[in-house]
Amino acid sequence: MARAGKVAKSTIIIMVFTLISKFLGFFRDIQIASKFGAGEIADTFLIVFKASSIAIVIINSVIHTTLLPVLTEVSSKKGKAKEISFVNDFLNGALIITSLVAILGWIFSPLIIKVLAPAFEGEQYRLAIELNRIGFPMIISVAATSVITIFLQKNNQFTVPAATGLPLNLTYIVFLVFLSHRFGIRGLMYTVVIAHVAQLVFQLPKAYEMGYRYRFSIPSNNPYLKKTLLLSAPIILGAAVQQINTIIDRNLASRLEVGSISALSYAFRLEEFIVGVFIVAVSTVFFPMLTGEYEKEDYGEMKNIMGYGINFALMITVPATIGLMLLSFPIVKLLFQRNAFDHQATIMTSNALIFYSIGLPGIGARDMLLKMFYSLKDTKTPMLNGIIAVIINITLSLLLIGQMQYKGLALATAISALISALLLTISLKKKMGTIGGRNIFSSLIKITVASFLMGLIVYLLKPIIIGDLIGTPMMNILRLGLIILIGIVSYFSLCYILKVRELKFLLDIFKGRVKRILY
Repeated sequence: MARAGKVAKSTIIIMVFTLISKFLGFFRDIQIASKFGAGEIADTFLIVFKASSIAIVIINSVIHTTLLPVLTEVSSKKGKAKEISFVNDFLNGALIITSLVAILGWIFSPLIIKVLAPAFEGEQYRLAIELNRIGFPMIISVAATSVITIFLQKNNQFTVPAATGLPLNLTYIVFLVFLSHRFGIRGLMYTVVIAHVAQLVFQLPKAYEMGYRYRFSIPSNNPYLKKTLLLSAPIILGAAVQQINTIIDRNLASRLEVGSISALSYAFRLEEFIVGVFIVAVSTVFFPMLTGEYEKEDYGEMKNIMGYGINFALMITVPATIGLMLLSFPIVKLLFQRNAFDHQATIMTSNALIFYSIGLPGIGARDMLLKMFYSLKDTKTPMLNGIIAVIINITLSLLLIGQMQYKGLALATAISALISALLLTISLKKKMGTIGGRNIFSSLIKITVASFLMGLIVYLLKPIIIGDLIGTPMMNILRLGLIILIGIVSYFSLCYILKVRELKFLLDIFKGRVKRILY
């Protein structure tokens, strides 16, 4: 129970800080939407931001999936001093590589924009190149931040890494509120770079407290570094293929009506709220536990941890899917519709959100399954399954875009996430035999029933409580908050009645904590 309580505490801490960061992120996005709308300028910025994001995703994928398992091995076999030495070697290698990539990104900016947005021309094309050259160096600080994050998480320090969204978003907000009218979209791009540097600076004092001391060195003949590089190769290939899918997705969106890119981007941000607050929180805490059990060769406990992780993710994502499908329009309207973000932009973004939300359960299960494979130091299987999922995504995008336009791209992404989770489940079962599928399936059935009944309650009460959202913003926020609260209470009440084991697990931890306080 002590271990379970620690896990619950760490998860809650991550969720709280991530929730605060996401709310700040929403305020940031609201300000961007308000200042720049969902038209040509916003499309240009978001395409350029996507260019840097592609590199960032690949870098983070490598660091967050390969460093922790190897670092755990170094620490257990060689001790703390070697652990810090290895972190330094890894960090220096990452800084050298990302600096070279940043230079290449600056040189090949015209080609990058042509690939991502072939429909851009004239002033929009020239602006996109300029913004890309301003923003691309952010990947250097992103790599350093990721390495320090893993070092802290390895040492069971989750609070500071979870709170890095605070300096990131506050930097954005200060610019958008006080300086955007003067420096415009170019100033926003410089702010992106500064915000990522702020994340790194924010983590350094805690890393120093944990014993980390930076030392520059050219990475030498380190066997653990070689092991990390070998694990990285499939990750890089898989992430690159995934980003090819993103490139094609944005390429197709750039050929559609103006605002399609912005609608998809803002809807994806809203989906990321669920993913970032809940799914990432669960997998972040469970990943070090999985790697620790792997070093002990306790595969039974690994399966048990993974099963709880998947069910916790499903317990959030399944009802979230139903809720977002029912409340997408009022959510988008209250968050974004003002100034340059008009009614049409709200309709487009809410439609995209409906189709994106279908894939949430797949994303939740997929994230935990990936962490299981990475704990086993198997990066090839996720790569192969990822490539298959990307092929399916691209094929569906091409099939659906004709009839559904930007909505088809969102639906294709959702379906591919579900298929990816299924493929990973099949692969893990082949690798490990039984994986506790009966418990997972039993909980999934109960969660699904509770979610649909919750959805029915929200559907029936929606016209009464929300109506047409006529009234003051504060009144509309209260109405939306009320119906969401009703949905949450009814859902967890139904889970309790249906005896979902993960809810019982959380209640037992809570009861134990209350008893300690009272007695």
